[in-house]
Amino acid sequence: MPDIILLTGNLDYTITLDPSAWLFDDRKFDLNQYFKEPHDLDNPPRKYKKRELLKEDYTFGVPLKPFLENASPKPEAEKLVIETKNGEHEMSIKEAKNAVLGFSKNGKFLNEDGPAHLYYGNGSNQDNPITDITKIIVR
Repeated sequence: MPDIILLTGNLDYTITLDPSAWLFDDRKFDLNQYFKEPHDLDNPPRKYKKRELLKEDYTFGVPLKPFLENASPKPEAEKLVIETKNGEHEMSIKEAKNAVLGFSKNGKFLNEDGPAHLYYGNGSNQDNPITDITKIIVR
């Protein structure tokens, strides 16, 4: 299983996403808490101390929006395709800007069905996220 995800397609810049680096990203947040009380993805609710990061009760995620914005979708781009080992999933660019990429569960990286899971911003797939992501394509 590759440990990276390529963000590619109708963009100005292709970006390589490395979920293992997100543990140290200030934009991360506890997904369990987020789905109980959603918050503004542009302003994560708190920072975590190093000793807290790998506690078994934390399941972390980061917003997809900053990665998408850094890749600069072209004006005609309309949708995002999440390519997985089991098929493809589509969503609008607007929906994608509210999506969350989960990268750990119960204090462990997502080695079996990762490297990341995609959750819709409204939490409707909280119990059944998109897993086994290999590539994210903007079309």
